[in-house]
Amino acid sequence: MVPVHLAAYGIGMGLSPMSAAMAVSLIGGGSIFGKFLMGLLSDRIGPQKVLVISLLLQSVSIFGLIGSGSAAPLYFFSAIFGFGYGGTGPQLPVVTAKFFGLSSIGAIFGALILSGQIGGALGPLLAGKIFDLSQSYFLAFSLGGFSVMVSFMLVLFLRFPSSISK
Repeated sequence: MVPVHLAAYGIGMGLSPMSAAMAVSLIGGGSIFGKFLMGLLSDRIGPQKVLVISLLLQSVSIFGLIGSGSAAPLYFFSAIFGFGYGGTGPQLPVVTAKFFGLSSIGAIFGALILSGQIGGALGPLLAGKIFDLSQSYFLAFSLGGFSVMVSFMLVLFLRFPSSISK
């Protein structure tokens, strides 16, 4: 939802279309660094902790985007969002395998990714509808930030089954 609506959000703040599009580019750039650096960190502290950190970064940055009133904070929080978003991806299959084991990892991870893709399709539509009704991204971004915060809390308190080695 954030990358789809970020340019329009920036334009609504008074940025030029090119400046607003730069924020979307920073998500992509941050994501590249997040994948690489959080992957390295995962090898040191574990994928669950890195997933928690990545989700926290995403949530905090979405709320930061809401409070952005100019280009500098918009760019900063866009890059941080991208970093957290990028850091999440490599951790998901590892945490899934640690939680469920490897016997059915293809089907389980496939269902996980499918549900994420459904959310990825519906989220921008819902955010657009919220914007159309309210003429503001405040509620849409707030719901997005809250949703990621719920994910953060769930992963934070996730306990692996005792039959699965950590």
